[in-house]
Amino acid sequence: MWIGIIVLCTFGAAALVSAFFAIRCAFHGQWHMTIGLSVPAVVIGGALCVIVGPTIWLELAGNPELDDLPGEARMLTGSELADLYSGNTVEGRYYEDGAWQLFTESYEPTGELAGAGGPPDDPTRHSWRGEWKVEGDEICFNYDAEFSCGAVYRLGEDYVAVNHRDEIDNRFQLAAPEPEEAADAS
Repeated sequence: MWIGIIVLCTFGAAALVSAFFAIRCAFHGQWHMTIGLSVPAVVIGGALCVIVGPTIWLELAGNPELDDLPGEARMLTGSELADLYSGNTVEGRYYEDGAWQLFTESYEPTGELAGAGGPPDDPTRHSWRGEWKVEGDEICFNYDAEFSCGAVYRLGEDYVAVNHRDEIDNRFQLAAPEPEEAADAS
């Protein structure tokens, strides 16, 4: 991330310096220099706006595809989280890369998890394994190399998780338990 910020600052500074000297040359009637310096200023500055602009806009204004967490949502406690996840399966949807994805995830009491998800037309496209645990009043997941934690809220019949702007980006319910085979009951 820091490398990206350094690159962004470097190219942004180059675009600003080029623009500054292009304007200065224009005031002095040096049109060949003005044109020569305007090209990198416009190209670099325009590319940065196209690449970084949408991300900055989403950060400042929020994502119009996500709902804000309403006031009636109730944050679950650590013991409620343990009861919700341990030995259960949840089904729901999460927002990633500009689209809603469906998912099913099962949580073993030992702290292991397994899941599958994908777009609505192929909800089992991806599968994964990982770990889960409760820390304080947050649920923590490890899918790759380290745990990331967050709160879970109860909202009506659903459970929801939010991003850092308190926008709902994950909505799920407990999956219906597997029906016992009729042969076992006979």
